[in-house]
Amino acid sequence: MAKTLRAIALQTRIELEYYRNRTSIEAFLTGEMEKVKPHLSDESPNLVIFPEDIGTPLVIMGNFSAVKDCKTLDEAIAGISKRSMDYVLLSKIRHRASGAQAVFFSKESAMRKTYEEIFSSLSQEYNAYILAGTIVLPHERIRTQAETGPLQTLRTVREATKKGKLYNTAYLFGPNGDILLRQRKVNLIPLEKEEGLGLSPGNIDDLQPYTIEGITIGITICYDAFFPDIAKRLADGGAKILVDPSANPEPWTKETEEENRKGLYARVQEEAEIKYGIQAMLTGRLFDITFEGRSSIVTKRQNTQDMTGIVCQAKSHNEPEILVADLTI
Repeated sequence: MAKTLRAIALQTRIELEYYRNRTSIEAFLTGEMEKVKPHLSDESPNLVIFPEDIGTPLVIMGNFSAVKDCKTLDEAIAGISKRSMDYVLLSKIRHRASGAQAVFFSKESAMRKTYEEIFSSLSQEYNAYILAGTIVLPHERIRTQAETGPLQTLRTVREATKKGKLYNTAYLFGPNGDILLRQRKVNLIPLEKEEGLGLSPGNIDDLQPYTIEGITIGITICYDAFFPDIAKRLADGGAKILVDPSANPEPWTKETEEENRKGLYARVQEEAEIKYGIQAMLTGRLFDITFEGRSSIVTKRQNTQDMTGIVCQAKSHNEPEILVADLTI
């Protein structure tokens, strides 16, 4: 019997001011969900997708005055380091961390608590599954759906933090507020590597799909969608829909858009068992980094009347939009 999932992709525009403190970030994210509210289905499960890195600027929280006039990311990292010198120095020693890494380690507890509590609350309030974009955090082992069963609360087992290891991590929350899945980005872009934030890549062997009321999804975090082995692993695990929270830190040109088609769009065309792809793009500016991109929901070319494979696509590459589609498997 066919099942339907209501997919709602948020092309979100971020501003530095939103990350001033917990109150401001909660107001921002609640505002995004209020925009989603009229589109929520009463008939099918709802999956709301936020873009990649929606949680990463939480590192600014509590340090807004130290970064508000900074022109570059490097200046902002230096500003936070100076403002929280003792904590950052301790993190450098404890985790053998570089400057940017040490800042994230020093803020890890507050970032995790704020991000998890807000999205858990929102998923309950709006009775929706929320793919809460991503956030930079240290390693934390979780039990998979296979270990816990689909109806059980996902319990986490915290491991000792690996020295110097930070990951770009996606979260999936259920309508009861539980964390259903965490996934770490495997393929990093230069901004995320040693020359940038100093993140570590996740392991492809850790990737697991998740089944939402009979429909199995797999997460490809931005650049991961460009790698066929990622999509194949998720498809082999039963995924029918790829969900792709993304953040493109460069101008969105015709050439960039063509290059983007080599990612999620190509995986949906090539991987026989994948029926749909959902890409939610981040927009806005933080310091010297501008995020641009057109969100989209795609399927096999032959499944669209015009043979484009595009179910719906954002009109703008730099403004907030919402894409909605009912995906039947």
